[in-house]
Amino acid sequence: MNKLTKGQNLRWESSRMMLPEHVEQFIQFKNNEGRAIKPELDEQKLEEINEILNIAIEDDSPIYLDVYNNGKIKTIMCYVDKFDQLKSEIKFIVNGEFEKVKVENIIDVKVV
Repeated sequence: MNKLTKGQNLRWESSRMMLPEHVEQFIQFKNNEGRAIKPELDEQKLEEINEILNIAIEDDSPIYLDVYNNGKIKTIMCYVDKFDQLKSEIKFIVNGEFEKVKVENIIDVKVV
């Protein structure tokens, strides 16, 4: 069967190849699929996060932290140990182990 037989769509035969730029874009699209975009927090939300973190430090109460990391949002239940203003990091305890997170990566904080 050759391309000149009936039933073949000759109009689209020349569009089978993909340009290298299109291949790169397609690969980037597939790699970024399912990734979240980091939301921009307004001043009111930042104040609310700050207030909840201060209460959690004073009362030693557990909180839920929503943390943005490499296109993914992870929720962590933890106890806040301390807030380092120089490094702008929060040190918290999860399952008995200490971890740190940058303040700019915190999206939301909820009291348990």
